[in-house]
Amino acid sequence: MKTKTSKLQYFSLFTNLLYGKAIGITAGVVVRAVGADAWTSMLIAFLIGIIFIQLMAHLGSKFPELTMIDYSKLLLGKWVSRFFSILLVIFFAFAYATSANTLTLHIKQYLLPETPTIAIILLYAALVFYGTSLGIEVITRVSFIAFVLIILFNIITIFGTIQDFQAMNLQPIFDKGIIENLKAGIYSFGDLSFVILGLGIIYPILNKKNKAMSTTFWASIFATFIVITWPFIETATLGADVMKQFSVVCMQLIRGVQLTRYFPRSELIMINLFVWSIFVQSSLMLFCCIYTMKDIIKVKKEWHLSAPLTVLIALLTYLMVQDHNKFVEFLAYPWPQAAAILSIGYPSLLFIISLIRKKKIGTNSLTKQENVP
Repeated sequence: MKTKTSKLQYFSLFTNLLYGKAIGITAGVVVRAVGADAWTSMLIAFLIGIIFIQLMAHLGSKFPELTMIDYSKLLLGKWVSRFFSILLVIFFAFAYATSANTLTLHIKQYLLPETPTIAIILLYAALVFYGTSLGIEVITRVSFIAFVLIILFNIITIFGTIQDFQAMNLQPIFDKGIIENLKAGIYSFGDLSFVILGLGIIYPILNKKNKAMSTTFWASIFATFIVITWPFIETATLGADVMKQFSVVCMQLIRGVQLTRYFPRSELIMINLFVWSIFVQSSLMLFCCIYTMKDIIKVKKEWHLSAPLTVLIALLTYLMVQDHNKFVEFLAYPWPQAAAILSIGYPSLLFIISLIRKKKIGTNSLTKQENVP
């Protein structure tokens, strides 16, 4: 990739990729599995996820100017790599759909319930397609804006809910036991996979790759802190039993935030801060889907592929959310399980093969990189 981005923009991408769905919908899925242990279960899963994020960054450091699609050809061969590219196209298509439908649920359930779902999906798909067509550089710049708004969003939420914070709602910690917390952690891989596999595509755009592993690590730690703040506050403020009743838990929490006496209901203000992050998440997933598809289908003009692919993904998005209860069930099974298998298994396979073929590839990778289409 010729496009380059700064470390600060690269840093901000991690929080945006993890934030959107995890703070509300994933938190709801996890709380229905382990109750008040939702925040500890998600924390454990995120710490495990950081290991695989670092693994992907390590692979990127070995092939700094290649994407995961490119260096998999060196490690696995053309046809095996092509098979995984097809799996990645499917993954990124569903990743976009889950991201887009996160916004759809927020709008339909809390702001514009009478608006046709298809209208929201098509308008949003057109916006994301336009953003993606401008290039990854534009997405990373918007990412930094979204990053600042996320921090503001968290600060407002903390101060707006502090009067309702009940520490007793968090007790006892690990009530369901470590094993159940670990089992429920699988649901968080529906979000962590966005970063793990997305990083395989976007790593080459980092301008200065010295200390890239360190930057990736601290970006992951910061993103974990920002995200886990939500299930922690949601559990303490609402209580696990209340959280279980809602598919979008974060919006129920926001309904209780009173900024001043003049803003007794702050949902719209919060959505304006939140939507930028969702846009970055959706745009990057669509970009990765298009980029991966280009490796499978060679086209002279990119829009000949990206335009019809966006339409098909928008259709997938609509079909997934026609029944929002089934969509939430999909986010509990089989989406996170499939995402976990791919986001853990694929990087692990590439890493193992890179160790086995280290002597063959290590000395020739720079020359081979030039020949990878």
